[in-house]
Amino acid sequence: MQRVRAETLAVQRGCDLRCLRRRAATALGAVGALVLWWLAYRLLQPAADFVTYRLLSLAPHTHLASSIRFFLFEVPKVLMLLVLVVFGVGIIRSFFTPERTRQILVGKRESAGNVLAAALGTVLAFMMCVIGLSLPETIVLRKVLRWPLIAVFVGVVAAGILIVGFVFNLVF
Repeated sequence: MQRVRAETLAVQRGCDLRCLRRRAATALGAVGALVLWWLAYRLLQPAADFVTYRLLSLAPHTHLASSIRFFLFEVPKVLMLLVLVVFGVGIIRSFFTPERTRQILVGKRESAGNVLAAALGTVLAFMMCVIGLSLPETIVLRKVLRWPLIAVFVGVVAAGILIVGFVFNLVF
């Protein structure tokens, strides 16, 4: 009974049973990778404390111990978050191709289409800003935008990065 249901689902989605199994294995692998990532992320602070205070035997309230603990905790954390964001944004961007976006928006009333387009634009703008100012991002943007708009994007992101950095330096 389950095999018949799986075959029916596979035919409805346009792939055979082997394709469906491969997709399920990929999804299971992605969930497993996320679980391992989360566990490693949760263990960063105890691991940094262990190395700093137990292995290196540094006093807890010294500048050297604080610096080493900060380095051992923050560098892997930032790298792990960067990897997660880059892979997550890549997966989302591969799902929302321009053709798929057009399919979503075609046939909607003008008001509903405008709201959906604004929501998608906000999400896409966030995904573009996460990548930042890189040559591959500019090449990808060239496929959907003209050069003057790309120049505005680069200018706004660069100014935003500089302003945020300046404000953080003033505050901290």
